[in-house]
Amino acid sequence: METAVAVALISLGSSIAVAAWTAVWTSRQDAKGRDLQLELARQQSAAQHDIEAFRHQLERAATESERLLSAAEQLRRHREPLVEAANDLGHRVHNIRCGSFLVYLKAEHGRRDIAVLSTLYRLAKYFRTVEALYEGGNPLRFERADETRAVADVLGAIGRTFASDAYDQTNGFASSRLMIWREEQRAFGDSVRSSGSDDSVCVGFTEFVTRYENGADKWFVKVVSDLEHPHAADGERLAVLQSHLAALVRMLDVDGRYARSDVHAPEWLRR
Repeated sequence: METAVAVALISLGSSIAVAAWTAVWTSRQDAKGRDLQLELARQQSAAQHDIEAFRHQLERAATESERLLSAAEQLRRHREPLVEAANDLGHRVHNIRCGSFLVYLKAEHGRRDIAVLSTLYRLAKYFRTVEALYEGGNPLRFERADETRAVADVLGAIGRTFASDAYDQTNGFASSRLMIWREEQRAFGDSVRSSGSDDSVCVGFTEFVTRYENGADKWFVKVVSDLEHPHAADGERLAVLQSHLAALVRMLDVDGRYARSDVHAPEWLRR
């Protein structure tokens, strides 16, 4: 009897030991399994993060490429009107500086109105054409592409030359002649802004004259007064502007219509 009980106790003890060991082993395996699952989850999360980061980089690169292409395309679309406006304005600046154009502002010649209005129209047309080039996008994008960076630099230099008070002072910086601030440049451009459905960004000269006579003249009063100054033709600002406008025309005139390399090139470009 005692032997049977002893055997039973041993058997029970063995069963308990096996059960305990099995429980411990299973618990360890479950812990290892959970650790493995956690590690796999962590690796999957890291991989997913890397994939998302790479996808974001690709999207940014594609967007940047599209923006650069858009800048080049925008310049291509506006190249012709811009080179024409820059050439017209450069030609007039040269005639003021070197061709005695301002003589026509004297009443006895009978051409004062057309001399003034045509000069203002060329200024307004240039500013409006530049504004149209930048519309619908960030102007800074032109500085990021090889095809447009140089043009953007010259356009910026022209705008700054007009806006600066460092030129042609007669009585302190506030007296700087032919200074046209950025807001005035935009107002000049708005005076010839086309509202039609065609591709033209500027209205014609007769429409500009109508708008000028109907209130737009207020934006041009100072410029007209400065043109009548006895030393207007000798101003440093006009000399710098002619240089910048010539550089712009040479960049844009891919067909060589204006910036010819022979003796038939316009005098204002050759000078």
